[in-house]
Formats: sequence, structure tokens, C-alpha cells
Amino acid sequence: MKKQHINEIKAIVIFAIALLILLSLFSYHKEDLSFYTSHPNVPAKNLIRVFGAYLAEALRFPLGLSSYLVVALLLLWSFNKFLSRETGFKISKIFSILVFLLALGSLFSMTGNQAEEFRFYRGGTVGLVFSDFIVRYFGRIGSYIILFTLGLLSFVITAEVLVSPFIARFFDELISRIKSFKMPKVSLLKPKQKKIIAPVFKEKPKIPEPTSIEKPKLPPRIDIKEPKSSFLKKPLEEKKVEVKKEPERIVGEYKLPTLDLLTIRRRFLRAR
Repeated sequence: MKKQHINEIKAIVIFAIALLILLSLFSYHKEDLSFYTSHPNVPAKNLIRVFGAYLAEALRFPLGLSSYLVVALLLLWSFNKFLSRETGFKISKIFSILVFLLALGSLFSMTGNQAEEFRFYRGGTVGLVFSDFIVRYFGRIGSYIILFTLGLLSFVITAEVLVSPFIARFFDELISRIKSFKMPKVSLLKPKQKKIIAPVFKEKPKIPEPTSIEKPKLPPRIDIKEPKSSFLKKPLEEKKVEVKKEPERIVGEYKLPTLDLLTIRRRFLRAR
């Protein structure tokens, strides 16, 4: 077999391993392992099942979120194999990869929420311990400078990439932006007073007065009187209503009934 075919086979195998690790890390659940619970998930919720759960734990426990860097390195390695590029693994390159993982895990542990649970989740055991050690002797600002320097140096050795073009481009872009930014000019001299020019009023053209116009003659006015009708009846005379006056009552003229009233009652009883 040709060497190119062998490199393509290696690239496919490395790519498959990187994909398995990526899916295991992405679907990591602590409840899949008996280390953290007495009743683990059966079956495991990990996409790669039990193997993926243990593989993700083996990477996440020491490295934390920086374990995803292992996937990136494997993908880069498989890409180089597809292009038949020689990537010799020297001791210096392996050491630079370990330093890069250490620096990245420590940076993850130092940033964000400083509770130990979150720091362990982000940086793993290595990042948590090393960040505490370096912050104790160099402080937080000094630790950031040292970790950025270690990470940048290890990245240059591992990826065999020159950093100087990126730095030069960054500074060129920064300088061009500073030049394009113009500060508003502030003059210390007194502002010149503007001359006020009085407006020139032009004479309005005279409008000729209208000539007298003869009014049109109106026809003579004719008054029409309404004729008096002789058929109208005379208004009815109002009838006078006579009101009968009641006789005036005189107080003290009461008369007792006669004795004939008793005889009338006896006759009435006999008749019954």
C-alpha cells in the first residue's frame, strides 16, 4: 500500500476517536457513575453509554473543561494526516501540550465564580490545585501574566505556528483605529462675535385704488296688502258662570227636635 493510503486510514481512525471523545464529554452525567450515587442510571444517559461515561470522567476529573482541547488536538492531527503532513511527536511537543493543558485549566479555574464546586467543574483537579498555588505566591494579576505566557509559548511549540504575524496585524489595526478616531477640537480663544446685519425692508408697490362702480338700478318695490275677509266670525262671548252662594251658617241657632219623633218610632215598630 502507498504511504498516502496509510495516512488516510490513520486520519479516519483518529477522527473517529476524536468524535467519540467529543460525544462522551458533551453528554457527560455524574449520575451515570456509581462514584457519585448509589443508584446510577441504567442505562446510562451518555450517548456512548457506559464506555462514554467512564471516558468522560477520566478526562473531566483532572482537566475540567480543558479536556475539550484533547478533541481539538486529535482533529488537527487527523487533518494533517489527510494532507500527508509529517507530524513527529517529540518530547518537547508532548511537554508543550501538557503545559498548555495546565495553563488553560488554571485560567478556567481562576475566572468566573470562585466557589470550589464551580472551579473544579471548569478547571478540574489540576487547574484547581495549580491556580491556588500560583495565586498564593504571585497574586491574581501576576498569575494571569504567567499563565498567558505559558499558554502562548506552548501553543507556538505544539501547533508550530508563528505568532508574530497575528501580533503585528493586531497592532496595525489598533493604530489605524486610533488615527481614524478624531477628537473634537476645543479652542481656548474667545469665539468671534458675528456681525448682526439689519434687514433691509423694500417698499411695497402701491396698489391703485378701485374706481367707483355704478350700482345697478333695482326695480320699484311693490307692497301687496292682504285683503280683509268678511267671513270671519265674531269671537264668541264668554258665558258668565253664576256661582251659588251657600247660606251663611249662624252659630247658636240649634233647635231641639219635637216629641213627635218618639211616636213615629213606635208606629214603625208596630208595623214590623
